[in-house]
Amino acid sequence: MTNDQHNPAPDDPLTDELRDFFARTDPVPPQVVDAARAAIEFRDLDAQLAELLADSALEDKELAGVRGIGQRMLSFGAGERFLEVDVAEDGARRELTGYVVPAGAGRLRAQSADGEIEAEIDAHGRFRLARAPRGPMRLWIAITGMPEIVTPWVTV
Repeated sequence: MTNDQHNPAPDDPLTDELRDFFARTDPVPPQVVDAARAAIEFRDLDAQLAELLADSALEDKELAGVRGIGQRMLSFGAGERFLEVDVAEDGARRELTGYVVPAGAGRLRAQSADGEIEAEIDAHGRFRLARAPRGPMRLWIAITGMPEIVTPWVTV
């Protein structure tokens, strides 16, 4: 068999038929397509990628009552830098509050399929982002004199 027999051309009739079948019977949800487009559109190779260190939504369900309904805590780390984020539900919107360590003044950008919103980070590293959209998003942190960091995509 040649390589062409293992990898049919994109216009192969069977491939087209399967694509049409799945488009009719199990279409990709629009929010998945939007999140994929946003992930490609908002990439920046100069930013340092932060790692999700903790997510209270993944912790033991028994502890959920301690935090209160609609409360979630996220922790991210990038080398010696950390980002703590509290997420509070407000209907279809979210309010994000938190702080950056080491502290410093700067800007926080939240990117989602709906676009971008920004908040100021004060000299103590604290921020408040009201009315963030529900769904997949990632955060960009720009502190004066430090490389930018970006979180992985998380659904809030």
